[in-house]
Amino acid sequence: ERLREDREVVLVAVASEPMALQYASNRLRDKPDLVIKAVKQDWSALQCASKGMRRNTAVALKALKVNSRALCYVHRELRENRSFLLVAVSRNAWVLDEIASEFADDRAIVLAAVKQGGFAIRFASGRLQADRAVALQAVSSDC
Repeated sequence: ERLREDREVVLVAVASEPMALQYASNRLRDKPDLVIKAVKQDWSALQCASKGMRRNTAVALKALKVNSRALCYVHRELRENRSFLLVAVSRNAWVLDEIASEFADDRAIVLAAVKQGGFAIRFASGRLQADRAVALQAVSSDC
C-alpha cells in the first residue's frame, strides 16, 4: 500500500509499463505529470487516470495526439465540448472518426480536421463531404 503512494516508485513503474498507473494511489492518479507520462506511451492508460485527469484538457489532448481512440476515455464534458474538439481534430485528424455525428456536421471542426489530414473528409457528414471549401481543403492538405 505504501508503494502505491510513493511517487518515485510509481514514476519508474509507469515509465516501464504505462498501465501500472492503475495501481497508483488515487492521489497519484490525479497528478497531471504522471498521467501524461503514461498516456504519451500508451493512450489507453487514460482509463486508469482519475476522473479529474480525464476531464483535464492538456491530459486529454496528449492522449488524443497519440491515438484518437483515447476519446472513449476522455470525460463526457470534453467529448461534448466544441472548442475542445476543434483543438483535438487540429492535432489529430483521426479524432473526427471518433466524435459524435453532430460534430462531424460542424463545418469548423471538419475544416480543422481536413487541414490536418485530407483523409479525414471521409469522416465528415455527407453535407460537408459535398462542401466545396471542405473538399478543396482536403485536397490541398494532401499535396
